[in-house]
Amino acid sequence: MKRWFRNNSIYRVAALNFGLFIVPATVLAVHLLFSINHELSVMLDNPSNYDFRAEVVEDTGFVRELITRLRSASPAYAQQDEFVEYLRDLRLIVILIWVGLFLGGLWLVADLSGRLQKQLSTMSKSIQGLVENDLSQTIKIAGNSDVLKVGEQLEQLRLRLDRNEQQQVQFLQHVSHEIKTPLASIREGIKLMNDELLGSINADQAEVTQIILKNSRELQSSIESLLDYNQALVAPRESERERVDLCDLIEHAIARQTLGIKAKGLEINKHLIPAEVCVNQAQILTVLDNLLSNAIRFSPSGGRIHLELHHDNQMYHLLVQDEGPGIPDDQRNMVFSAFFVGTSKPKNSLKGTGLGLSIAREYVELHRGAIEALDPDDGPLSGALFRVCLVDN
Repeated sequence: MKRWFRNNSIYRVAALNFGLFIVPATVLAVHLLFSINHELSVMLDNPSNYDFRAEVVEDTGFVRELITRLRSASPAYAQQDEFVEYLRDLRLIVILIWVGLFLGGLWLVADLSGRLQKQLSTMSKSIQGLVENDLSQTIKIAGNSDVLKVGEQLEQLRLRLDRNEQQQVQFLQHVSHEIKTPLASIREGIKLMNDELLGSINADQAEVTQIILKNSRELQSSIESLLDYNQALVAPRESERERVDLCDLIEHAIARQTLGIKAKGLEINKHLIPAEVCVNQAQILTVLDNLLSNAIRFSPSGGRIHLELHHDNQMYHLLVQDEGPGIPDDQRNMVFSAFFVGTSKPKNSLKGTGLGLSIAREYVELHRGAIEALDPDDGPLSGALFRVCLVDN
């Protein structure tokens, strides 16, 4: 208990003020009431032997004034001995004063508790903003010295996180630029060799060039995924948003994957409803791209991809399912972890970086939505089934 008061200064002040008001008032009230009751009992039991003290009756202070007002306002007071009435009135006034002090102490505690609650609410919002990576708002918390100190520490933390994120973005952009430029030259040179524009090559040389081209594409894909993932991590929660037709975004994502769809001869089954949502168009398009590209990679040639959009409980639910090998039950909650690569791997496809679904989750959660991998039996096909939930706002 002692440690709790030491660590909660506002409660300590409230308890101290309450005690300073109530404890002395209670002790005084009890003493006065006891004395008054004693005087009354002695006088009423032995009125003839009671030693009448005129100086008490002749009191003209605030107590006498209050008694006079009480008598004039209430006819319930009987005409009794003046001193008996005085003692009874005095007893009532002592009780009223004590009740007033008690209620005043309660009000003081309630007021301090309300201020504390407001300060804690401000702190909670500030900390939640740091958790959600919203580093654009300056943290200012009003209160006593302890609260001001916490607010200053949170502001220092915000500034430090902001600097770290800026340095991280600059570092990745610089490294990616330094890698992508020579990588593009390597790819162009290998492509020229593979097309025999620099002279004929034998079968072994052609095989080597194909391997180099494949690995360079994987490296290019990894660099772009890292940049996208970093962008998703540092994206503010309240990014620029606009009302868009979700069906149009889905059609746009399908159009961007046309080459992959045609290369495998896939059939896209769409069951969509009209849906307008307020989102960051680029972020949600990235989510759809990642889900569709995964479905295409894992689908067998001539397979189907199922897209379904429906509305339920103030949320739009988008289902994406393919006819690939699916996700093992013990890996469904792991596929959204950064750099996780499952055991199911598509044939004749570039190795994944394990970042696509992580990026999708970051962007969906920025929109206060959810993304999850469901049991394939909950969908119409046999492969991996993903559900994206977006708020209908």
